[in-house]
Amino acid sequence: MDIPAMRANFAKAAATGDEAPLYFYSHLFLSHPEARALFPVSMAHQRDRLFAALGDVVARVDDLEALVPILQQLGRDHRKFGTVAARQDGSYHSAGLGLAFCKLAVEAHGGAIGVEAVEPHGSRFWVELPR
Repeated sequence: MDIPAMRANFAKAAATGDEAPLYFYSHLFLSHPEARALFPVSMAHQRDRLFAALGDVVARVDDLEALVPILQQLGRDHRKFGTVAARQDGSYHSAGLGLAFCKLAVEAHGGAIGVEAVEPHGSRFWVELPR
């Protein structure tokens, strides 16, 4: 993974102001309309939060010790939205954004990440990092 290129591309996206996050959320809601109900009516603050989180990940993608606590906190922050319960009753299907961030971080460190079905319980995710 070309980390300097990733950072340069993120800087370009961040420089567009609201355009990049607006495009991201527009694409998300068009592709997964059921996800729209999980977000506030006004998306201005949410767009800022998205790019702040992405900026934290991009800035630390090559520093695993600094990155892992950030990803863990993002996971804890999202528990309050109740997607686990919604998935269990079938009313929500994930767009997989959390896994995409994890994949980015793991691969930047030369590792691998994957998933396997564990019926009837759901999925088991695994991560391998070089020593």
